[in-house]
Amino acid sequence: MPYPRPLNRQPGRKARCPGGFNLLEVTLGLALIAFGMLATIGLFQTGLESLRASSDALVEREILQRLSSRAASRSFSDRSGLLERMFYFDAEGLPVAGRGQARYEVSFAEREALYPGSDLEAERLGERLRIVEMSITALEGGKAAFTRRHPMLISNPEG
Repeated sequence: MPYPRPLNRQPGRKARCPGGFNLLEVTLGLALIAFGMLATIGLFQTGLESLRASSDALVEREILQRLSSRAASRSFSDRSGLLERMFYFDAEGLPVAGRGQARYEVSFAEREALYPGSDLEAERLGERLRIVEMSITALEGGKAAFTRRHPMLISNPEG
């Protein structure tokens, strides 16, 4: 027995499903989704780099604050505990014993303050002001990634 034909079908024409997508529409939709995902993945990389840079800057500020208060609290003529040694800090800015576990390495250098046009003689100015420069080096894999220098002007209250 032959099957009954649908009422809406004309003889000689194929039946089409009006609610589906053709292959071109599906391919274009997948291409748009893939393009959007690639752009999003690129933003993640940029966001992670920005997060790392801001976290490094925050830790450096904490180290700078901790050690600059130590440098300022020393007597003007005695900076010996700062100038001869290296200080090491981990990724959170906490002191560590050696370079092997360190993320940051800090050193100090001292020089006389020179101000052209000052009414004080150069030798007198050296008795009153000193510049202590703190160098913070970020370590990656035991090697220096970058160094930032932070000068501090320290005055002699007795001079």
